[in-house]
Amino acid sequence: MILRGSPLVPGRVRGRLVTGMHGNLAGCILLLGQQEIPSLLLQQPGNMPAGLIVRDAARFGHVLIRLWSLAIPTVLLDRKQASPLLHGQQVEIDGGLGLVADEHLPEPQARLDHDTQWRTANDEPIELMASIGDARGAALAVRHGATAIGLVRSEYLPPLPPRVPDQAFYHKAFGVVCKAADPLPMTVRLFDYGPDKPAPWWPEAPIAPLGLQGSRLYGLGPMSDALDAELAALAELSADRKLALLVPYLTHPRELEAVRERLQSWPSLASLPLGAMVETPAAAFALPEWRDKADFVAIGCNDLMQAFHAADRNRPELSTYLDPYAPSWLRFLSRLAEEGRALDLPMRVCGQLPGLPGLFVLLLGMEFRSFSVEPVQIPFLGHIARQTDADVAHDLLRKACQASNSEEVRDLLGLTAS
Repeated sequence: MILRGSPLVPGRVRGRLVTGMHGNLAGCILLLGQQEIPSLLLQQPGNMPAGLIVRDAARFGHVLIRLWSLAIPTVLLDRKQASPLLHGQQVEIDGGLGLVADEHLPEPQARLDHDTQWRTANDEPIELMASIGDARGAALAVRHGATAIGLVRSEYLPPLPPRVPDQAFYHKAFGVVCKAADPLPMTVRLFDYGPDKPAPWWPEAPIAPLGLQGSRLYGLGPMSDALDAELAALAELSADRKLALLVPYLTHPRELEAVRERLQSWPSLASLPLGAMVETPAAAFALPEWRDKADFVAIGCNDLMQAFHAADRNRPELSTYLDPYAPSWLRFLSRLAEEGRALDLPMRVCGQLPGLPGLFVLLLGMEFRSFSVEPVQIPFLGHIARQTDADVAHDLLRKACQASNSEEVRDLLGLTAS
C-alpha cells in the first residue's frame, strides 16, 4: 500500500502508527486531525512523534505553519485516503513527496548539502532565506544553510500570560531570536494580527475578514502602544544587528508611508530597509508605487493566493478552490515577476508555494531568485536549484501558463494523482 497525499514538512521516517493524541507519542508516526495540532504544539520535547500524518487539513492555514517549527516530517491526507491506516501498524512516510506506505518506500533520497551559496545549474545565485517564528526556528535556519532570516513572524512572540507587550518584553524576545540567528541578517515583519491570528492580549480587537487586520490595526488602542514598544526595542537592537523591517497586509502606498513616518521617532530605524508585503491584488497591481515607496517587496503567496481564488486558506472544506497549479494563478505570478524586473524592484517570494512539488522550478522560470521559506525546506530547495537549468525552467513555465487547467500543469510537471 502506497498512499499519495500532499507533502508538507520534508523528511523520511518509519515507525508505529498511533491514531490520536493519547499515551506516549515519542518515536511514533502520529495520525491526527487539524483540530488536534494546538495540543501537539504543547507537548514536551521528549514526547514528540517522529512523523506526522494530518487528516483533512487546510494546507495553507496558519495552524499548519506552526508545525514547521517542529521540523517533523509531515504528510497531509484527506479522510478517504487515511481510512486504510490502522492504529499500531508499521508505516513509512516521506514528507517531501507526500507518501505514506506500509512498506519501505522505493524512491531513494537525494543527498542534501547544507550550504549558504545556493545556485542554479546555470550558476546563477539564489537567496534561500528562512521564515521563522521563534528562536528555535532561527537556530534551524542557521543549521540548514539559510542566507538570511527573511521573515520573523513577530506576532508569534506573545507575552505569557497575555498582556499588552511593552518595550522590555520585545527587547528580550527579539534578543533571544537574534542570538539564535547569529550571524545572519534579519528581516522582522511587524506584528500581523488578523481573524485567524487574534491578539491574545486584546481579545476585543475589532478584527474582521477583509477588514481590519495587519497594518490596518496599527493606529488602534493597545495595538498602537504595542507597535511603539516593538519599534523601540528594535531600535535598540539595530545597533548590533543588520536588520530590515517588513509591513504586512498593505493595499495602498499611503499605509506604508504612515509606518515610515512613524519610524522617524527612532533615527536608527528610519535608515533601515523597509519592505512592503504584497498579499492583496491591490498591492500586486501597485508595483510602480512600491518602487518609489519601499526598499523591497515580499510576495506573501499564501494570503495573495487566497485573495486570488476567493477561498479562506484556513477552511479545509475550501482547499480544492485554493489551487496553486491553476494556470491563471501561474500567469498572474509570472506577470508580477516580469513587472518587478522591469521596475528593477527587489522582490522575494514568501510562503509555502516554493515547497510544493514542481512549483519551485516554475518560480525559477519566472526569474524569481530570492525566497523566504521554512528552514527545513532550504536544503531540499537548494538541491532542486542545483539541478535546474534556468532556460529549461522558463520553457516549462511557458507551457504551464498555456495549459487549459491545473491537471495539465500537474502532468507537465510529472505529478500523478493517486
